[in-house]
Amino acid sequence: MPIFFLETKYLGRMMKKDLINKDENTFQEEKLLEEFQPATYEQWLKTAELSLKGKTLEKLFSNTYENILIKPLFTSEDIKDFKKKVDSYPGFYPFLRGTNSFTTADKLKVAQTYSYSNYDFLQEAIGNDCKMGLDSVILKINKYPSEGNSDFSVPIFCSENFGQILKNFSFDKNEIFLDIGNDNIQLASVFFAFLDKNKIEKIIIKGGFCFDPFAELLTKGSYPVSMDIALNEISTLLNHTKKFYPKLNAFAIKADTYNNAGANAVQELGFFLAETVTYFKELIKRGHSIDEIAQNTFVNLAVGPDFFMEIAKLRAVRVLWAKAVKAFNCNEESQKVKLHTSTCKWNKSKLDPYVNILRNTGETTAAILGGADSMNIRFFDEHFGLPDNFSRRITRNIAEVLKNECNFFETIDPAGGTWYVEYLTDNLARMGWNLFKEIEEMGGFLKAIENGFVANQIEAVKINRQRNYAIRKDTLLGANKFANLNEKPIEKTNLPKSTVAVDYEKYLKNRNVSFENESLSNILKSDNFVKAISLAKEGATVSEISNIEKSSPVTISKALDCFDAGKPFEELREFADNYKKKNKHFPTFFFAKIGQVSKVKARVDFVSDFFSVGGFVPLSDNSFNNYEDAVSAFMKSNEKFIVICSTDDKYSEIVSPLVQSIKQQNPSSYIILAGYLKDKIDEFKIAGVDDFIHVKADIVEVLSKMQKVL
Repeated sequence: MPIFFLETKYLGRMMKKDLINKDENTFQEEKLLEEFQPATYEQWLKTAELSLKGKTLEKLFSNTYENILIKPLFTSEDIKDFKKKVDSYPGFYPFLRGTNSFTTADKLKVAQTYSYSNYDFLQEAIGNDCKMGLDSVILKINKYPSEGNSDFSVPIFCSENFGQILKNFSFDKNEIFLDIGNDNIQLASVFFAFLDKNKIEKIIIKGGFCFDPFAELLTKGSYPVSMDIALNEISTLLNHTKKFYPKLNAFAIKADTYNNAGANAVQELGFFLAETVTYFKELIKRGHSIDEIAQNTFVNLAVGPDFFMEIAKLRAVRVLWAKAVKAFNCNEESQKVKLHTSTCKWNKSKLDPYVNILRNTGETTAAILGGADSMNIRFFDEHFGLPDNFSRRITRNIAEVLKNECNFFETIDPAGGTWYVEYLTDNLARMGWNLFKEIEEMGGFLKAIENGFVANQIEAVKINRQRNYAIRKDTLLGANKFANLNEKPIEKTNLPKSTVAVDYEKYLKNRNVSFENESLSNILKSDNFVKAISLAKEGATVSEISNIEKSSPVTISKALDCFDAGKPFEELREFADNYKKKNKHFPTFFFAKIGQVSKVKARVDFVSDFFSVGGFVPLSDNSFNNYEDAVSAFMKSNEKFIVICSTDDKYSEIVSPLVQSIKQQNPSSYIILAGYLKDKIDEFKIAGVDDFIHVKADIVEVLSKMQKVL
C-alpha cells in the first residue's frame, strides 16, 4: 500500500497563529517543534534502498489494471500538473472536490432495489424499509404478460399495480426509480396514469427512469427497435417530465454496465463519457437544450474493490462531466453531475457469503469518500435468491452506520489533498478523456458498440482479472483463498409466490371497457403520449398500449459478458460438495511432508490452503524422515493423489527416486510437487511428476485436472 500524505500547511498556519494570539512571547521563546526537521525525499530514498538490501526501489513499483504506475511514496511533485484543480473549492468548476459548497449526511441517499413479484409482500417491504431510513426505492419492473417475466422482477400490467405496490410510499420524503428495460415508454405511461389518478402533487415526485438503451444493447447484443426510436422515447419522456415533473429524471447513463463486465476505471470513464456525449448530441437534434438534458439525467457507476482507485474514479467523473458539458455552452448547474453508485457485482461470491458484507462496507466507504450522491448496496446473499427482511436490513444498515456513526460528513472532500488519491484522479481523468477522444475519432459511441470496440477492450481486462484470480495474485476470500469447507449455504426464507396471473385474468374479466391498441410511433408524439396516459387511467393495460410498430431490431457483433470472479471457484467447490454427498467425505490426497517440519511450515500451509479451494483435504498429517517411508505409507493408503512437500535442496536428492518408485508400483498415481525448481522441471517431469503447485500456478487449472481424474 503506498504511503500518502495530507497537505497540512494551512492547518499549521492556523495553529501557529492561534498560539501566537495566546502568548506571542512564549511562542517566540520556546520555538516549538524546532527540533523536528522535515526529511527530504532524497533522505527517504537512501533509507528505503538500504532496507531493501541490494534491491532497487523499482522492485516496489506495480501497475494497476488501468496501467497506472503505483509507487511506494507520493509527494507534491507527483501532482504538480494537477495542482490547479486540487486547489479548487468544493461547489466550483471543475467540481473535483464536490458539487456542493458544504456537506451534510443528508447528501448521501441510501437506495435499495426491489424485484419481488408478490404485490402485498412488496408493499409491506417498501413501507417498512422507508420507515427504517431508506431514502430511495428502485423498482426492477417488467410488463406483464411478457417472455421476460420471472420471480425476480415486479410484473406490471396496469396503473392499479403501482397503487398497490406504493400504498405505503411517501412521495414527499422518498425517491422512486423505475428500472424498466426495453418497455420504458409504455410502463412510464402507466406510472404517470397512477400518479394522476391518485392526484399526487407533481412537484414533489423525485427520482427517475433507469432507462439506457445503449446499455441494454451492449448487455443483450440486440434491441427490439432501432436506436432512433429508442432516442425518441427518451425525448418524449424529457418533454413530459420537463412540463409536469421537474424533479423526475427522464433517463440514466448506466455506466455500471461496464464495471459489471470487468472493465477497468479508465474504460468506465471513457465509455461513460462517450455515451453521455452521444445522448447529448442526439437529444439536441430532437429540439432539447443542453441544460434540459443534463439536468434531467443521472449517472450510475459501480464501485469496485480497489479502494483508492474507486475514490479517485468518482472524483474524476465530476471533472470529466463538467468539462464535456461545459463544451456545449451550458449553465453552471448542468455542469454538476448527479452521481448515483452501487456496490460491485462481480466480486460477490456464493462462497463464504458473509464476507460480501465486508466487501460492501469497503465499497460504500469509497463511494462516500469519493462524493457519491446515493448508494445502492447489493444484497450479500443475492446468489441464493431474493433478499428477505434480514438481508435488506443488514445491507441497508451498512450505509446507515457509515452515515450516522463514522463522521465522514464532518468535512468536505475528506480524500482531497492526499497526493496518492490526487495522483490517481489526475491519471484517470486524463486517460479517460483520451479514450473518449479515441472513440469520437472512430465515429462515436454507437460505432464503437457496433464494431465490437467496447466489448473487446473490456474483455481484455476481464481475461487479465480472471488470470490474476486463478494464480491468486488477486484474492477473493473464501473462494480462491482461505476456503471454509465447513460452511453451510444460506437457507433463504420462503417468500410469498406471485399471484399476478390470477390478478391479471381477474382484472380483464371485471373491466367494463375495451381499448384499441396504441402504436408506439403514435405514443412518441407528445400529444399522443398524454393520450396513452389517459387510456391507462381509464384501465388500459401495458400490452394494449404497447403494440409496437414494426421496426428492425438492432444487433451488434459482440455483446458484453458479465464478469463473475468467484464462478470458477464455486464450480470447483460444487464438484467437491457433490463428491461428498456421494462418498460421505470430501476428495482427499496423501500429504507427504518430508524432512524437518519447521523448515517446510510455510510450504505446508500453502499446500493446505491451495487444495482446500477445490474441496480437497489431506488424508493424514504425518511427517516422514525419508522418502522411502513416505512411499510405503502412500502405497498402503490406496490414495490416488500424493503431494510431495519438502525443501528445495532436498528435492534435488529425493524427487526423482521417490516418483520413480511410486510409478513403478502404481503407474496411475497422480503426483504433485509443491514448489518449482526451474532447472529441475524437465527432470522431474521425466521421472513422473504430473503437476507442480507454486505461487504462480493456475489453481483452477490444477484442481480441475484433479477433479477430472476423479
